Amino acid sequence: MSAGAFRNRQCWCGSGKKYKWCHLGRESDAPVPKQDVMEAFGAATKRRMCLHPTRSACRGDIIRSHTIQRAVLAHIAVDAHVVEWERHPAAIFKSNGQMGARRVGLNAASTFTGFCAFHDDATFAPIEKQALAPTTEAAFLLGYRALCRELYAKEGQASLRPLFATLDRGRPVAEQVLMQRTMRDQSLGIDAGLRDLRRAKAMHDECLALGSGPNRTHAYWFVLDGDVPVACSGGLLPEVDFHGCTLQDLGDIVTPLDGMFFSILPTATGALVVFSWVDNAPSAAALVDSLLRLDQTVLPDALIQFAFEFFENVYMSPTWWDSLSRDDQGRLRTRAASGASLVVDRRPDWYRPAERLPGLMCRVVAVHDLR
Repeated sequence: MSAGAFRNRQCWCGSGKKYKWCHLGRESDAPVPKQDVMEAFGAATKRRMCLHPTRSACRGDIIRSHTIQRAVLAHIAVDAHVVEWERHPAAIFKSNGQMGARRVGLNAASTFTGFCAFHDDATFAPIEKQALAPTTEAAFLLGYRALCRELYAKEGQASLRPLFATLDRGRPVAEQVLMQRTMRDQSLGIDAGLRDLRRAKAMHDECLALGSGPNRTHAYWFVLDGDVPVACSGGLLPEVDFHGCTLQDLGDIVTPLDGMFFSILPTATGALVVFSWVDNAPSAAALVDSLLRLDQTVLPDALIQFAFEFFENVYMSPTWWDSLSRDDQGRLRTRAASGASLVVDRRPDWYRPAERLPGLMCRVVAVHDLR
């Protein structure tokens, strides 16, 4: 085959473009400017929309909706600030890939622009304007808002794929091949994640429309007494249980996977911790059952280390974070960074509080099994 014919074949990277218009000579191209990368990430994380199913009834501006209530975060704040992980690409570049921590004000902490003012107020009033209680209604609403945030973030990640496809500019051909292969794998994971999230969103929207969320929600609440310096909210696909046993294969991009939600919500006297899911989710139920087989004395450590291991939406008391040694902070950074990959091999002892969290002075005083 002539060189010209090869140039006119589809590119090896799978873009659908001809090779001559895609990767031919890419090793000589100028790299994508870092500023372009920053701006693209900024645009993906600042999209404005309302994710409520009755968007035709939207009223008011798109607002910063708190996935963890501001009043909850206030219990661990110092001077109206909490500590969060730095995930902006600029911070990651600056720290050579290490997880950084920074202070953020309560008005900006744990927010995303995913609801209009009317729907945010009307939908979440039971957990914003009333005292938080361990009920299935509260569990459903906490899970629903976490789900919307997860979908918002995943769709933002998907919007960056055209940018990712160009990040091999100026690199040797062997690196181009490796980067494109990695991005193809990540793209498959993004598509599978979007499929599962959209399926869950449709189910939760139905519950919201019919008012059936509390009746279809399974929840297990822990009441902690003492000083709980961490807040968290998010959704996950349970991968392993609290004893290291596999629950479902996150590498399976064909089979729909079970999802569940988790929150740590500090209070004036301790915290409420909840696991929840809607309808039948055997992997979620098995995760909770495995947790209950732990010695009760290690439950607070296990719950909080679970938050660091699996969730991005984690906030810490500045007083507590500053009191930790550099080694203790490093261990938490490592746990937090482990969730950055699409598929993570968990050690059988991942949950084990072998490194007891300093300053964690709390205990489980009650449970509410609403399964």
